[in-house]
Amino acid sequence: MSNKTIPTAGFFPFTIIFVVFYFICLMLSLSVDYPALAGFNVVISLGIPLVILVAAEWSRFRPDRKQALAIGIIGVIWWIATAVIVRQGFPWRLWYPLNTLSLLLVTFNAGFWLSGELQKVGDLLAVCILGTVVDIWSVFAGPSRKVAEEVVTQLEIRVQTGEWSPPPILEFALFGYPQPGADYVMPVFGFGDLVFIALFLGGSRRFNLSLFRTFILILIGLFLSLFTANLLSVLGFAKAVPALPFICGVFLLGYWRKLRLEKHEWRVVLLMVAVVIIISAISIFRSRIASE
Repeated sequence: MSNKTIPTAGFFPFTIIFVVFYFICLMLSLSVDYPALAGFNVVISLGIPLVILVAAEWSRFRPDRKQALAIGIIGVIWWIATAVIVRQGFPWRLWYPLNTLSLLLVTFNAGFWLSGELQKVGDLLAVCILGTVVDIWSVFAGPSRKVAEEVVTQLEIRVQTGEWSPPPILEFALFGYPQPGADYVMPVFGFGDLVFIALFLGGSRRFNLSLFRTFILILIGLFLSLFTANLLSVLGFAKAVPALPFICGVFLLGYWRKLRLEKHEWRVVLLMVAVVIIISAISIFRSRIASE
């Protein structure tokens, strides 16, 4: 079967399970008797692995540039339209799932396309290094920081009031499940996290790496990031924690014997890392000047 052919629906059991699980979460979010803490644990323990398994199933489809562009345009239009509808006060339990699907479409499409642009398995090492550096900058001084601040503020308001309120537009860049026992959507994955999950799974399939091992490595990385965030919160440091350093780090540990770069490739990677660090330093400096 060609990589550019979408397999039939019968080959997607985890996708079907994901849809059923999402629908159950949606229905349980209507229940005031269902304990919210139990709903949180259900989403974390079952919801996170399911999204990764869905990405693994769809990694059989690797679009070329024209396909990726067409799918990306459709997905972005779909994403914007459903986000606007939700923010206008239309029933979120009807429209938010459609927005969620559009986010998965855009991110998985981008990740699978990027995996097709890789020339050799060692390129995944460069991807891990650059992804880690960019994510650290984004979370602590870039756009992800603003997203996290707005989402945390919105969640605090919902928890305190117990009422649904239109989310900020940046919240739609996060994938979330309707939390059972609570009248809101619980963010689980960031935009970049989903792209890299698809990229690693698509790259693993392309270069004949173990999909099962890649799934386990991604899962371990995500849970390590959640554990670190909770630990910091308990210690009084309630800050957003970038997930990609954990995902990429664990991925590298799992495949460290297979991932290699040539000397000239290392020079290019290090140059790009230096550029990101300089941009990060400028952003932090400007933020401090503005705050003063």
